[in-house]
Amino acid sequence: SLLDNYMFYAISGLSHPSPKVRAASVAIMSTLLPLSPDLSADIVKGSIPDLIKMAEEETWWEIHAYLLYLCSGLMKTFSSRGPATEEVDVSITMGVFEVIKLIFSPKLSRTIKLIGCTSLARIVDINEELSEMYLNVMCSLTTKDLNFILSLRGQAGMENPNYNIL
Repeated sequence: SLLDNYMFYAISGLSHPSPKVRAASVAIMSTLLPLSPDLSADIVKGSIPDLIKMAEEETWWEIHAYLLYLCSGLMKTFSSRGPATEEVDVSITMGVFEVIKLIFSPKLSRTIKLIGCTSLARIVDINEELSEMYLNVMCSLTTKDLNFILSLRGQAGMENPNYNIL
């Protein structure tokens, strides 16, 4: 299937020497995996060790940003599927949460904190530890950054020429 083809290249790219290719691989995964949890659960479960290794070893900000975006989608998807898939889902969400814990902290660069806060906002209520981490990062932001995040209004906010998170 087409999903298998994309996932083959995405997973292959995770171990590529170029950080741009690795970032693109995570970006592909962040788009495709949450959309089809029944088809992707085995792929996700199998790629958790690679994602943890990437979170531990990577230093390039773009990879961290895509990892946080991927983790947000996976946590949202695999924390709410129901009792029939609970064993696999718990394994996945525990691994994904491990990735988040490795990357998301107040010590991050400003850009990653902003991207992390916006991407993880939809899952902040999943568990208490994540909520606490999220609050710690939010408290480390400047007033200007907090105002930007908390008042962002769709596409108009993203296109505001007076504010650039990069």
